[in-house]
Amino acid sequence: MIVLLLTNKTLGHEARKLVTAFEQRGHQVDVNVPTATPHMVLARHLGNKNPMNLGLALHYQSIGIPVINTPQSVALAKNKYEAGKLFEANGLPVPHTKELTTLDHNFSYPLVAKVLRGSQGKGVYLCHTREDLAIASGAHGSMIIQEYIDNRPGEDLRVFVIGGRVVGVMKRKSLDGDFRANISQGGTGEVYPLTPEIETLALNVARIVGLDICGVDLLFAKHGFKVCEVNATPGFKGFDKYCGSTMADLIADYTCGRVCGG
Repeated sequence: MIVLLLTNKTLGHEARKLVTAFEQRGHQVDVNVPTATPHMVLARHLGNKNPMNLGLALHYQSIGIPVINTPQSVALAKNKYEAGKLFEANGLPVPHTKELTTLDHNFSYPLVAKVLRGSQGKGVYLCHTREDLAIASGAHGSMIIQEYIDNRPGEDLRVFVIGGRVVGVMKRKSLDGDFRANISQGGTGEVYPLTPEIETLALNVARIVGLDICGVDLLFAKHGFKVCEVNATPGFKGFDKYCGSTMADLIADYTCGRVCGG
């Protein structure tokens, strides 16, 4: 089988692990190049830094080649406001969120300000005052503001979903007092038990957005959890390190099984 991997130009941990996993299963892997007859496209990065990748994903999708995740689901997941409103419309618990159109809003402080599109905790600010919000919004274009869930600051859950199944849950925790728990921001991780509530929330998020592979971030609320956001290109270096997982193997097994039965 020929696999076309669409990813960043500089191959990171995830891309290298995926290439190895597919090659160990006897498959050819082409990276970021037009391929005449791929059997499957694994779309990892389709953003502004990789404009050609989006065109390739759309092209192969249009001629019937399986694209995982689809460009449409990736685009929806990247827009934190639209995805959050979709979760809310489907009855999922989410923090109160609105587009930032004016500094004179009806939110109480502290609040969280986020860029519409971002990952790894970048472009996310905890604002204690109107002045903090003005500084954050002045550094970016479109932003959203969100209710700050302060039940367990600096902690959250990353739930990894592959093919309609939760394959891992990791509690992330900041080590330096930062309210963001992202591993990429210096946080640490540990295995967290999968509960029916966590499983239901994560699978519903993936289903609603239409993602085969995703990372769902859950916040600890006073009662249960709230859906923070979904990542269509979840990193798994932290999972592999702290949870003993081999996510690249799980992704390769799922996508190979879906496309060619093994």
